[in-house]
Amino acid sequence: MSLPPVSFFGVSDFADSFQTILERTFTVANLPIQGLQTEQTLLLGRQTELGSLASDLQALRQSFSSLGILGSTGAVAASSSNLSAARVAVTGTPSPLSFDIDVTSAATAAQETTSVGVPTTNADGLAADGIFALTLDATTTNFDLLTVGSGRTSGTSGSATPDPKVSVQVDFSNGLSGSITAELESFFVASSGPSGAAAGDSVSVTFTSSDGGTVETITSAALSGGEDAAAIAGLLNAEIALNAQLSGKLSFSAEGGALKLVVDDSAGAGFSFTSSNTGSVVSGLEGGGTVGGHSAEEIAAALNAEAALDQTLVNAGVSFAALNGEVKVLGSQAFDITVSDDAQGTGFVSGLSGTQSVAGFDNTINGLRDAINAQNLGVAASIINTSSNPVVPDYHLTLSADQTGAATLTLEDSGSSNLLTSSNQGTNAVFTVNGLPVSNSSNLISDFAPGLALTIVGAGQTTVRTADDRIGVSNALADIAVNYNAVVSRVAQSVGENAGLLSGHVLVRETQQVLRDVSGYFVGGDVGSISALGLTFDDNGVLSFDSASFDGQAATDFDAIRSFIGTTSDGFAGNGLLRLADIADPVTGQIQTAISLIEESDESISARISEAQDRVDREMTVLEAKLAAADTLLAQLESQRDVLTQLFEVQFQQKE
Repeated sequence: MSLPPVSFFGVSDFADSFQTILERTFTVANLPIQGLQTEQTLLLGRQTELGSLASDLQALRQSFSSLGILGSTGAVAASSSNLSAARVAVTGTPSPLSFDIDVTSAATAAQETTSVGVPTTNADGLAADGIFALTLDATTTNFDLLTVGSGRTSGTSGSATPDPKVSVQVDFSNGLSGSITAELESFFVASSGPSGAAAGDSVSVTFTSSDGGTVETITSAALSGGEDAAAIAGLLNAEIALNAQLSGKLSFSAEGGALKLVVDDSAGAGFSFTSSNTGSVVSGLEGGGTVGGHSAEEIAAALNAEAALDQTLVNAGVSFAALNGEVKVLGSQAFDITVSDDAQGTGFVSGLSGTQSVAGFDNTINGLRDAINAQNLGVAASIINTSSNPVVPDYHLTLSADQTGAATLTLEDSGSSNLLTSSNQGTNAVFTVNGLPVSNSSNLISDFAPGLALTIVGAGQTTVRTADDRIGVSNALADIAVNYNAVVSRVAQSVGENAGLLSGHVLVRETQQVLRDVSGYFVGGDVGSISALGLTFDDNGVLSFDSASFDGQAATDFDAIRSFIGTTSDGFAGNGLLRLADIADPVTGQIQTAISLIEESDESISARISEAQDRVDREMTVLEAKLAAADTLLAQLESQRDVLTQLFEVQFQQKE
């Protein structure tokens, strides 16, 4: 609420009167605001009272829920005499039973570690070729961390220039999508590099076009001895340049230390060839062939050209490279690839053909760990440092099966050598039930008996029993009595001459009706009302629980008690939950709805108070300005009056 003016700083004789006007005006203007504030205080008080009532009702509701849950499981309790051997839990409605259990051992999960470590996690792998086979029980998963193929290094059979051209298709999935297809030009790479060249030796090659129109032989100049592929290629190219039938159509170069022959025939005819050498030189061309083979470098280059056109692949760091005559797939993230070739009858093989692999992992111990964890294999991989010298680490890969049970866990390299120790293979839980031997892959036997789950903990003997849960039901009924009386006491504060803020509130009457509906539940029979359970009212309406009376009835006919209390959806417990939910549910209950309406009203009143205060402030500001102007004018008139009075007094004195 705005503050009244403390004082009016006027200079006229009427300043005090102006102060009184301001204060009275302010008081009158604030009367509506005070009314709104009183209304808001009343609303907030009711909200607090309703919240307290809801809290008491929810506690009673929870008591009925506990009783209903007991009823839902048949009001049966399960126990184990030795919790370090086995534990038992009720999952349904088990019958009373007793089992003697002798546990030999609990089930364990396979946990193995590599027997040999590496000094770094991001530079050293467990196998140079990056090929591993992980086996868990009967399932084997192969890993090719380098993701390489054999890289074609010899000529193809058939046409040198098929139409369409030979191609490699790579499909991406599980992290990337789409595919690329790279077409390759025809050429030939010798299966081995030249050797044994001695002075005076020479290399002769006869070329035959596929249409038979050209048959030409060239012979290199005499060798000096020791020539490599590049030197021999230069000598043969010199002879090709001198042959009008071959010039511009064929050329040699060196590829990985071997002779490479490329055809550039505008007619598209292609060539086959035979070779004969003099002396001891081995050119690598001796077997002849058809110009149409492809090197790992050429295959990688063609695939890279296609990958560069796909921004998604570029962002994922997808690329291809040649590695020791093989084609390798690289990536900055994990993804699956499937590779297929279209040989067009030439016999072309890219080396990647048929590959289905996970790419994007380095051939390091880190990379192998990440590759294993990237797939749902039932095995978790991690890295530990077993070195006692912090300067010289010794990193090992550890593998842990997700599930317990007897299962073989191995990690083999490409030579089928197991890289793991074999000291912690998985085992089954082994125990007897009343002398009957049992072996289970899990320590949790959820269907051990109808409505009963058993958890094996460790070696030892125990007796598992189920019986009527009389104590649990008794405690739940006692809890209902306590919380019922709390609600009754809360309601009493809003009834009668000394009723509080909820006096006459509809929810007070509704709560009284709910209490009558809950306590008056009746079905007939020996246990047909709450009095048969030991719940009775005194003359003041206070509910009490007589445990001795309950115990007597439970000893006589607990099945009748079980039937009466019901479950969370029927019987005494279900009826109580249903009726209480209607009024006390924290989301949809009637009390929460009323509280929400009060909160909305409170916000509305707060907004109205704020607007009214702003209006009063504006009116007071205007009034103060008007009174200040009037005060100034009056002060001027008073000054003029004083001057005139003095003049009259002087003139009167002069006349005397």
